[in-house]
Parts: sequence; C-alpha cells; structure tokens
Amino acid sequence: MITMASEIQGLRDILGRYTRTDIQKVVRPELNRLRDRAQALTVAEMPYKTGEMRRRTKTTLRTNPIRISVSSPVEYTKYVLGGTRPHIIRPRNASVLRFSMAGKTVFARKVYHPGTKPNRF
Repeated sequence: MITMASEIQGLRDILGRYTRTDIQKVVRPELNRLRDRAQALTVAEMPYKTGEMRRRTKTTLRTNPIRISVSSPVEYTKYVLGGTRPHIIRPRNASVLRFSMAGKTVFARKVYHPGTKPNRF
C-alpha cells in the first residue's frame, strides 16, 4: 500500500488555546472538510484508465498529531508514482503476447517497453 501524508506545521500550538469541546465543535468539522478536499483533489489529478486507483484511494484524518493521509492499496500505484525503467515483456501463460495496435491484432514473443515517467499527480 502506498501512503502520502501531510502534517500541518504549527497547528498544535494554535489548538493549545482551545478546549477539547471547542476543538470537537469548531476545528474537527474544518479538518474533515480539509480531508475531503484532499481526497477530491488527489482523485481529480490521478491518471485514469480503469478507475480502480481512484475508487480504492482513501483519505484518513488523524488527530494526534494532526495528519491527513491519502493511501491506495492498488498494487500498480507504486509504478504510477515512481515510474518504470525500460523492460522486456514476455508472455507468462502462453507462447505469444496478443494485443491491438492501430486497430490491428498483433502477436509477439516479446515486447520492448520503453518505461514510464513518474506521475506524482
């Protein structure tokens, strides 16, 4: 699972002026709004092909320390974020690969993939 987190610097000092009740009434709803906004912005900027990464991404709010985390359990998230090196793709369960290219069906024993650039959306 990939997790990205952000802490709001200096917030603890600001919150020290409030009682726990004040924090629950005033600050917590604002932090929830910030969490929801972080989720919306992250999902909006994600690359989209199947939608799985968007659907399964979760945003959580922790209060001690105050931290908003965005995480994705989708296995290929690490390849989207970090990119890939050029590599050879070979068939695993067949003797050839089969795919479409320019509207035509192509068969190949191996394919040279050029790699992908990191996308930190």
